Amino acid sequence: NRALSNPALVPPAFSVTRDPATGGITNVVRGAVNEGNLHRTGFDLTADLNFKLGGWGKLESRVTWSQTEKYTLNGGRNLVGDQGVPKYRIGVGNTWSYQRISANLALDHIAAQPGLAGFEPSTKAYTTADIALTYRHPTKTQITVGMRNLEGKLPELLSYDGRPWNFNLYDGLGRTVYFRLKQEF
Repeated sequence: NRALSNPALVPPAFSVTRDPATGGITNVVRGAVNEGNLHRTGFDLTADLNFKLGGWGKLESRVTWSQTEKYTLNGGRNLVGDQGVPKYRIGVGNTWSYQRISANLALDHIAAQPGLAGFEPSTKAYTTADIALTYRHPTKTQITVGMRNLEGKLPELLSYDGRPWNFNLYDGLGRTVYFRLKQEF
């Protein structure tokens, strides 16, 4: 409000046009503005495990862990755990392959975000599972059928950034069945 009444306070990416007779706002242009310095520390860990199962094929597993320890804007308080900044995220993927067939199970887990007491709601931990079955034909044709978000889980409807949930962290599509055909030449 103060910025709209004093054009000197309006950031360069914004403009406000007023009616000269009434002083009322007739047009507002807004854009992205660099708000300051974002500082984030943490670590990412990936572990790949491969097992030969003799006559039963092989099992490949991948575990990923992303941990955020510090997330500050302009040296302010640590925002880790606030809405949109989970402390960690874990992914586990397993692929069993036997001759021309492979099956995949993947899990994705996003930590709960407790929020600030009395100021914003908390978000529960969110875990989804995906499955897929692939057949590789000798003609270099691959056919896959799968399902994302096996349980049909939907994000909590907690307003974030003007939207009904955090679109950066959660997928609101629910259970999605897909078919993929891939041909190599």
